[in-house]
Amino acid sequence: MANVTDFPIAMALLYSDEKSVLDRQINVENHPKLSKDELVDVFELERCLGWITEHQLSRICLQFPDELLEYSVVIAQHLEQKSFKQIFILGDTSYGSCCVDEVAASHVNADGIIHFGHSCLSTVNRLPVLYVFTKQQLDTEKFLNSISELGSQSQLVVLYDTCYAHCFDEAMCQNLAQLTVTISRLSTSTSATCGVYCRHPEDHQVSKLGRQYCLSEDRDKSVIYVYVCDSKPCRNLDNFVMSMPESSFYQFNPDSNLLSPVPQSAVVKKHLYLSEKVKDAQNVGILVATLVVNKYLTAVNHVKALCKKHGKRSYIISVGKPNVPKLANFPEIDVYVLISCPEMCLPNAKEFLQPVVHLIDVELALNPARSWENKVNLDFTQLISGGAEFVSCPDLVSPSMDISLLSNNVRVNGVAPDDTSELGLPIQLHGST
Repeated sequence: MANVTDFPIAMALLYSDEKSVLDRQINVENHPKLSKDELVDVFELERCLGWITEHQLSRICLQFPDELLEYSVVIAQHLEQKSFKQIFILGDTSYGSCCVDEVAASHVNADGIIHFGHSCLSTVNRLPVLYVFTKQQLDTEKFLNSISELGSQSQLVVLYDTCYAHCFDEAMCQNLAQLTVTISRLSTSTSATCGVYCRHPEDHQVSKLGRQYCLSEDRDKSVIYVYVCDSKPCRNLDNFVMSMPESSFYQFNPDSNLLSPVPQSAVVKKHLYLSEKVKDAQNVGILVATLVVNKYLTAVNHVKALCKKHGKRSYIISVGKPNVPKLANFPEIDVYVLISCPEMCLPNAKEFLQPVVHLIDVELALNPARSWENKVNLDFTQLISGGAEFVSCPDLVSPSMDISLLSNNVRVNGVAPDDTSELGLPIQLHGST
């Protein structure tokens, strides 16, 4: 175990120093300058003021992604002058900008958060949250003409990036209803019908990746999904495609007004390789990259339980935003299991010394009751107890031997390792054996 005097050095290895934060270079796109009136409209500032009054808040945090920080001071001043409340700006997030940062807000004892920009819509429980997605434009006529060409033999479901939520107003819904098209609703919406197949506006049949909708009862009717998003990488679209390989996907790009098919992701097959890495591993690091997503502790305990049944050591590791230098401090770890929101993407993932996998990879490797179905769901809340794709693991895993497909070595599964002592890591980690 490391000496107490070594802890400051260890902590310096695990967390970014002040100078690196101040000197950090941020690559952002150049946006056209908005006038005061345009800011009020695009960022829905009147709605923000009404929400603050409705919830009787006194200390409010404003969370912005990097590309919208240039507007943060003007917006904060406007809200503070109109509401006579204390307004704080979250200049940097604990993990990803798409997740509501309740941890940073707690540092100033905030009683509410207004989240601006794109969001993964992960469920939060501690503080009231208002989502302001900002507004991107959509040519309604060209969009309707494009999807009408897909035919009526299949059920059409329209999904969309959060910045286009305002486009699907009552008029758009009436036009889509004439085409018998189902409109997905964001999980933040309340009492909103999703189309002709809607069971109940407050209890939709499908709840997936922050979207809710209902499907036709005709099981023989195939489903075609149309996702509205621009040409920039869309993690939510990728997750939908990977999790539903049996369905056809199209992307409508509002920038070009083109509708194009989305091919099945080649990344799906990579998860078979990652599951083999989990089977080979003896020391598993559970990398906690969220403190707000609902049931993240349940997911951590789920991974620990699976590791224990297979005689693998597990260690909980929390180092803020994961990067290559931080994780390189733990060479004893064989594989990391990322517990995060579905849209979190690690930069320079190929440079990590150990592979970083998701809960689905651990399930495929260590849960004998789960079989490969040629699909990948990165939303861990769907894979644990209470989730739509939860598969119960047997209480006892019978000892077995097989051959690793990666190293050709013999593997022994379901047997506790001989050495159950803690790893000599630079900081004390919570582990299970």
